[in-house]
Amino acid sequence: MGVAEDGSCEAQRGFRTRRIPQVGKRHPSIDFLKASAIVTVIWIHSFLLLGQPRSGIRQLAFFSRFAVPAFFFTSGFLYFSATPISGQVLVERVKRVVFPYLVASGIVIAARALALGTITAKEVGIELLAGNAVGIYYFVPVLLAAMPLAILLSRASWLTAPLLLVLLPLGVLCELQYVVIDTSFGMDSLSWNVRNPLRWWGYFVGGWWMAGHVDEIRGLGRSARQWTGMIVFVVVASLFVYVVLELPPTWSRSRTGLEYVAIWGVIMGIFLLAFDWPEVRAVRWLSDATYPIYLYHYFFIFLYRFVVVEPLRRRLLLAQAILDGIAFLVGLAGSLAVVAFGRRAFGRRARLRIG
Repeated sequence: MGVAEDGSCEAQRGFRTRRIPQVGKRHPSIDFLKASAIVTVIWIHSFLLLGQPRSGIRQLAFFSRFAVPAFFFTSGFLYFSATPISGQVLVERVKRVVFPYLVASGIVIAARALALGTITAKEVGIELLAGNAVGIYYFVPVLLAAMPLAILLSRASWLTAPLLLVLLPLGVLCELQYVVIDTSFGMDSLSWNVRNPLRWWGYFVGGWWMAGHVDEIRGLGRSARQWTGMIVFVVVASLFVYVVLELPPTWSRSRTGLEYVAIWGVIMGIFLLAFDWPEVRAVRWLSDATYPIYLYHYFFIFLYRFVVVEPLRRRLLLAQAILDGIAFLVGLAGSLAVVAFGRRAFGRRARLRIG
């Protein structure tokens, strides 16, 4: 997300990034991937999570599942280093993730305490450790758990390919819920399944591996990259048609396996197609802001859903699709406003305050 270093944005804001090993020049493909992923996340939470999605919208979710995996992929890519990463660098990266997360979670927990009454210290601790102050925060503890992998792989690069070959099938098994976390805490099995590190680490290591082979990818030539990216998208579209039109509802495990292939297909398709695209300032800005957008967009969607939607529905008789579309715009605009205000208010400290 917007928490990994590539040496450009942080340098402009005065951060001491010279100690952090760099991949090299900034890659627009990563910016396009992060930007498309964060917009997709807002779309998911506007059209799929809180409302009652219509059939066509639900089927489009097949294409949207790449979003969170793309964040892990880009994090692995941006954390890549061909030289050993020190513990000090790890601490700096952890701070950039944890501090904004604690601020956002603290706002939610405080609001909940005011509305519903006292929350015990144990409940607060569990919610923070599990990323459950807002359910979508599950991404944060899993990313934190993946960060030590960067230290390991920077010191033993030969482990990258074997580890990836192990994590890819494990990811499928986690998607199918064959590999689950059994716990006595108060969340259901689905909530714990999305917090299973083994489900996500394959994307992180895949991004790391890809960053280590950028020169080989560049050596393929622009035409080969573009054609490969387009072919990958044709395959994903074909899988979508097959899943929607052919697979009966009882074949849920087959659908899940094909969705896993499609997730990787969308990630690699965007990465390869955008590899040679010129940098777009708006996309770069959005890419740098993905983390605070992720943390705060849901606040605005939640308030809109529970304060504004019903009056709009009654007075204007708006269709559900229009109401969901407004939710998307509210979530996007509200989170962008948080980023703009936070950067203006906190200056170079904004990354440690809001992300």
